[in-house]
Amino acid sequence: MNYTKTALWSREVTTTSLVDLGIIVALYILPGLTHVLPIPLYMVDPMRLLLFLTLLTTHRMNSIVLAATIPFLSTLFSGHPVFPKNILIASELSLNVVLFHWILSKKDSLLLAGTVSILCAKVFYYLLKFGFISIGLLGGALVSTAFTYQLIPLVILPIMLIGVDRLIRSKSY
Repeated sequence: MNYTKTALWSREVTTTSLVDLGIIVALYILPGLTHVLPIPLYMVDPMRLLLFLTLLTTHRMNSIVLAATIPFLSTLFSGHPVFPKNILIASELSLNVVLFHWILSKKDSLLLAGTVSILCAKVFYYLLKFGFISIGLLGGALVSTAFTYQLIPLVILPIMLIGVDRLIRSKSY
């Protein structure tokens, strides 16, 4: 009985729960912010941004579950993205998390793990999207967001990981 109480109120469970709640709240308000802000928020890849916040603050399985569900929660709250694109984005984000942790286990570099995992996940996304377009599950252009906008998360997110990691380490006892 005491073990259950300890496990339910551990620091890890509390942190994970708060991060997950923050992501759900962010997904709920992001569509409204998109209409208020002067920049198109979707172009800075908010789903990946939210996911990258979990990479250092929660455990790997939580990040994978969030990667697989964030696109579906976004659709539930805002009606976007459409279902076939949910599969694309969930697959891309899930691969991003798995690759990030795999690269980090081989080479202890947040910058390398973040950058390479994003690049590989993007290539996977476009290959899968090409397949979806080819069989008629999706319409439109293969590349709908300019590559210059796709470079923003590629540069910002790995640097953000390093900053968050340093902040966490400075607050550790």
